[in-house]
Amino acid sequence: MSQTKQTPYTGIHAKMGAKLVDFAGHLMPMQYEGIRKEHMAVRQEAGLFDVAHMGEILFQGPGALETINYMVSNDVAAIPDNHAIYTPICHPHGGIVDDCIVYKRSATDLIVVVNASNKDKDFAWFTEHARIVKPVDVSDDVALLALQGPRAARILALAAGADHLDSIPGFGLGWVDLCGKKTMIARTGYTGEDGFEIFLHPDQAEAAWERLFEFGRPLGLAPA
Repeated sequence: MSQTKQTPYTGIHAKMGAKLVDFAGHLMPMQYEGIRKEHMAVRQEAGLFDVAHMGEILFQGPGALETINYMVSNDVAAIPDNHAIYTPICHPHGGIVDDCIVYKRSATDLIVVVNASNKDKDFAWFTEHARIVKPVDVSDDVALLALQGPRAARILALAAGADHLDSIPGFGLGWVDLCGKKTMIARTGYTGEDGFEIFLHPDQAEAAWERLFEFGRPLGLAPA
């Protein structure tokens, strides 16, 4: 039996009183003070989600774009640099391997975020079918957070001292200085609200969580 993994935020969840459960092999918070309260925070103010259990797969070098485009159904070449696209990963016969978001920093630098429960399977599939550039699993180097809700942009702007977030469109990428490190952000998420996914290094994780709450708590930010 495999051991349940922790994310860089597990200790914070425990201190904040979260109910922790095994999800996709990781110890994750099911709820803090109640599902309804957290739902309403995301709809009306903002919620902060630990999504560090997700998988991140890197494609870099000449041919990276062509390699990914061969394996997903949406046309990644059609989107500009510093944008993302949601897409299925398809079998040659048309069945779906999984769904994912491809983040295109350039034609030679792309990162794919896949579902936690399928990341080993997806990485193996990408490795088997990659034509030019071989994928690299960088999941252990990314401590992903999702800051979601109507006040998400304001909270992130305050925490990062950033004044350019309004210029980042939906599914657009950008960078902020968070806790002393240049950090990629993307205007993506699965809540249906405005928000950002924040690609932190594990060394930044706890400090970034605390800083977001320092500026976000007065604006109604809740852990979710």
